[in-house]
Amino acid sequence: MKAKLEFNLPQEERKFKRAVDGDKWATAFWDVDETFRRAIKYAQDPQEKEYYTRARSAVLEALETYELNY
Repeated sequence: MKAKLEFNLPQEERKFKRAVDGDKWATAFWDVDETFRRAIKYAQDPQEKEYYTRARSAVLEALETYELNY
């Protein structure tokens, strides 16, 4: 199977950038998730750990809502 995307440039530049930068977005979200994971793992304060856990859950929930996987 093949897929082809066509854009009318420069009018659809923003849509084009979104399409070609998908892997960059995935990598950025992976980095954010890893930052939260490390913060949770090494947190000394239970409140700090809870804060990072909730923030990480919110990010992962948003990704799941939009059916995005990294």
